[in-house]
Amino acid sequence: MLAVLGGFAEVERDLIRTRNQRRDRIRDRAQRCRRDDLDEMRRVLKPGGRLLFVEHGLSPEIRIARWQHRLTPYWKWICGGCHPDRKMDDLIRAAGFQVDAVETGYMKGPKPWTFMFQGWATKQE
Repeated sequence: MLAVLGGFAEVERDLIRTRNQRRDRIRDRAQRCRRDDLDEMRRVLKPGGRLLFVEHGLSPEIRIARWQHRLTPYWKWICGGCHPDRKMDDLIRAAGFQVDAVETGYMKGPKPWTFMFQGWATKQE
């Protein structure tokens, strides 16, 4: 079971897109599994700023991962573009962050939807 991250400022999507402020930390609330959202968070973070994330993603279990790949076309349609079959630490790295810590595991519920990535990443210069 994964613990919940806490004790930091949360930045909502609308705040990121409408203000020119820079932040020391951003909390990703398991709704930012799209690359454009990560790019926007990177833009808003100060140099050396930290992204704290809790995201569902691709299970390392082959049987569960196959189900995630099968269900993703329907899931992304139902949930506004969300992809439960992405390896989130790789996606975060590809967006220009250095992943400093990551913990993975299942939450309660059906495994195809409950494999989680939790940790933090630093904005690379």
